[in-house]
Amino acid sequence: MKIGLIYPNEGKKEKAVHIGLASIVAFARTRHDDLSFHYLDTRVATRQEKKLFYQTQFDFVGLTAMVGIFNEVLQLAEKIKTLHPQTTVCVGGPYVSTLDKDVMMFEDIDMAVFGEGEETFSNIISYLKGDVLLEDTKGLIFRDSNGITQKNPPRSPIWKIDELPMPAYDLFD
Repeated sequence: MKIGLIYPNEGKKEKAVHIGLASIVAFARTRHDDLSFHYLDTRVATRQEKKLFYQTQFDFVGLTAMVGIFNEVLQLAEKIKTLHPQTTVCVGGPYVSTLDKDVMMFEDIDMAVFGEGEETFSNIISYLKGDVLLEDTKGLIFRDSNGITQKNPPRSPIWKIDELPMPAYDLFD
């Protein structure tokens, strides 16, 4: 399965490692051995890197959503859906946890993760493989088959953080 991850923030140009994305990738790798991840940091990516990313057909694209970058998140989600309508687009991050179900009013967003995302992200991959139902995935907001936004119960916090795998630093140059 081919998964694209985007850290949007064109307004800043300093490089940074996105620990949240590295953490969800590391956890997903413990549950799935057939994943290919492609990471795009819009703050530092070249035009060619962006072009190549957007031309790639992903099964699933995840975007980090924070307050100062949400308009860029919406633009990127629209771009992905325009180029690849079948790609599942998911947002996660602090803004989703704050906005809640309101994030689903944007039609280019298929689902949203709230709270800690490691297990929820892994369950979304399992859903895309046909192994679980969205209704059974805690920490997820999605549209059901009738287009109605559903919010599942929250996921319990991960209290034993030392049991998480080391973040997937190999995502970053």
